[in-house]
Amino acid sequence: MHRSIMLKHFSIWVVLSVAVFYTTPLFARDAVTILSNDFPSIGLIDYLELLEDPAREFSIEDVVAESVDKRFEPATSRNTNIGYTSSAYWLRFTVAFAEDVDEMVILQLDAPTIDRFELYVPNGRGGFDVVVTGDARPYRERPIDHRNFAFEIAASSTEPRTFYARVHSDASHITLPLRIYSHRNFVTNALRTNYAFGIYYGAILLLAAVALFSSLLFKNTVFIWYGMYLLTFLSVQMTANGFSYQLLWPGSPWLQANLPTVLIGSSLIFGLVFTKNFLQLSKQITTLDRLIMVTIITISAAVIYHLFGPNNYGVRAVVALAVFSPVLIFIAAARALQLGRTPARYFLIGWGLFLTGVIITGLHVLGFPPHQYAAAYAMQLGSVFQIVFVSLALVHQVTANQRESDAQIRAAHDELHALNEGLEQQVYDRTIELETRNQELTELAVRDGLTGLYNHSTAIELLKQIVEHGKRYEFPTAVMMLDIDKFKTINDTFGHPAGDKVIRAVSDMLSDEVRSADVVGRYGGDEFIVVLSHADVSSAREYGERLLQRIRNIEVAEIGSHRITASLGISILNTDAEEPTAGKLIQRADQAMYKSKQDGRDRLTISNLSLIAANDQR
Repeated sequence: MHRSIMLKHFSIWVVLSVAVFYTTPLFARDAVTILSNDFPSIGLIDYLELLEDPAREFSIEDVVAESVDKRFEPATSRNTNIGYTSSAYWLRFTVAFAEDVDEMVILQLDAPTIDRFELYVPNGRGGFDVVVTGDARPYRERPIDHRNFAFEIAASSTEPRTFYARVHSDASHITLPLRIYSHRNFVTNALRTNYAFGIYYGAILLLAAVALFSSLLFKNTVFIWYGMYLLTFLSVQMTANGFSYQLLWPGSPWLQANLPTVLIGSSLIFGLVFTKNFLQLSKQITTLDRLIMVTIITISAAVIYHLFGPNNYGVRAVVALAVFSPVLIFIAAARALQLGRTPARYFLIGWGLFLTGVIITGLHVLGFPPHQYAAAYAMQLGSVFQIVFVSLALVHQVTANQRESDAQIRAAHDELHALNEGLEQQVYDRTIELETRNQELTELAVRDGLTGLYNHSTAIELLKQIVEHGKRYEFPTAVMMLDIDKFKTINDTFGHPAGDKVIRAVSDMLSDEVRSADVVGRYGGDEFIVVLSHADVSSAREYGERLLQRIRNIEVAEIGSHRITASLGISILNTDAEEPTAGKLIQRADQAMYKSKQDGRDRLTISNLSLIAANDQR
C-alpha cells in the first residue's frame, strides 16, 4: 500500500514536470537592471539566452513566436564561445531601468571580427527597430565609431524591455562576450584599452625597426626575418583587435574578411624562416629543417585556398597551423639546445611561453575552451615574453659573435707578433705558403670543380682575349663546341657517378690534345669549348676528326661496353672577311654542333660549310 502511494506521487511529479517544461523556458533569465547613470560594466552571460539557427531561416517574427521562443537556452561561458560555424545564432536579453536613470547605456560585443550583427530594439509599438553592423559591411556604417561593435540603448520606463540579436560569420569564429557600460565608463574603458594596445603595438614596432636596422649594421639576414616576423605579427594583432579595419581599410569589407588570414600565414612563414636561420637547422637538424619547409608550403597553400576556395576551410587550416607552428619551433629550439646552441636556451623559453598562449587562444578561436578574457588575450601576453626572450637570444648571439670576432683578431695579432719575432726563414716560408694558397684559390676561381678545366666564365674571357689578338695580328682562330651524345641516357642507365666519370674521361682527353696556347673549358653539363689560335679551316677539321676518334676509343668501366661518341661544331674567325665577337663565334659553333646532332651525331660540322661526317672518314 505504501509503495503504491509513493508510485502515484512520483507519477504526478513527472506529469507536472513535463507540463512545466513545455509551457515555460527551462531556465528563466532575470532582467539586467540599470540602477544608476554611472555603474561598472555588466557582463550579460548570466542574463543572456541563445538559439541556434542552423539553416539561417528564422526571422524576428519566427523567433518571437511562442513555438520558437521556448527553444532558447541559457547562455554559459562555454556555449557563448562557438568557434567556426555556418549556423546563425539568436540572442535574447532583457533590460530594465530604475526610475532615476536618464542616460543611455552602451551595449558592446568585444569580438571585432564577426561578419554580421543585427540588434533588434523594441520600439514600444509591438515591433522592433533593427540596427545592422558587422565586418561584412563598411566600417562607417557602425552606429558607434569603435573597434568593437557597440550600440546605444536609451533609458526608458521602468518596464523591462527584451532585446534580440542575430549573429553569423563565415570568415571568422564567433564568440559572444556582451557587456553593458554606462556612457562614462564606456569612454574610460575605450581610452584605457587604446593606451594599453598603443604601448603594446609601439613596443613591437620599435623592436621591429631595431631588428631591421641591426640587419644593416651586422649584415645578418636573421635580423631581417625577425623584423618581418614582428611587423606581420603586429599587423595580425591590430587586425584581430579591430584596429586595422577602423584605421587602415575602413571602406573594404573584402580586405577585412581575407587579409587577416593572409597576415597570419605571413607571420607564421616569417617566424619559421627566422627560426630556421637562427638555429641553423639546415646544418645540424636536417629533418626538422625539411619539416619546417613543408609547413611553410602548407601554410602558403592554405592561404591561397582561403582566398580562392569555396568555403572557410582555408582559415581553419591556417588557425590550426598557427597552433602547430610554435610547437614545431619549440621542438627545433629544444633540439638545437641539446646540440649545444647556447642562444637556443632563451629561444626555447620565449617560444615555450608564446606557445602556451597560442594554444590557449587558438583553441579558444576554434571554440573549445569557455570564453574568458585570459583565453582571448593569452597570445598577446605570451607574445610579450616571447619577444623579450627571443631578443635576449639575438643579443646573446651577437655578443657571442663579437667575442668570437675579438678572439680571431687577438689570435691574428698574436700570430703576426710571433712572425715578426721569428727568423727571416720563417717569414720566407710563410710567404711561400701564402703565395701557394693564393694560387690554389685563384685556380679554384677559374677551374671547373669536376674536370679541372677552365670554367664557363673563364673560358669565355680567354676566348675574348684570343679574338682580340687575332684581329690585331690577323691570324685565324677556331672555336669548337663539343657535346657528348646521349649523355642523359648514360646518366639514366648507369647513374650520375658513372656520368661524372665519362665527363672526366673526355675532359682528360681534351687536356692531352690541346697546345699550351689553346684553351679548353667546360661550357656546361656535358658540353665543352675548345679555342685554337692560329688554326684555319683545314687544321681545325683535322683536329676535330682526331678528337672524335679519340672519344670513340674512350673506355669507362662503369658503363661497360657502352660506346661514347660526341657531336662537334666549328666556327672560324676570318679577319679578312669580318670582325665577329666572341659571342658570335660561340653561337655559330653551337649551331654547327646542333647540326651535327640533327644529322646523326658522332660527326662534326663547320659553320657555313657543308657537313663533314667524321664517322665516314675512318
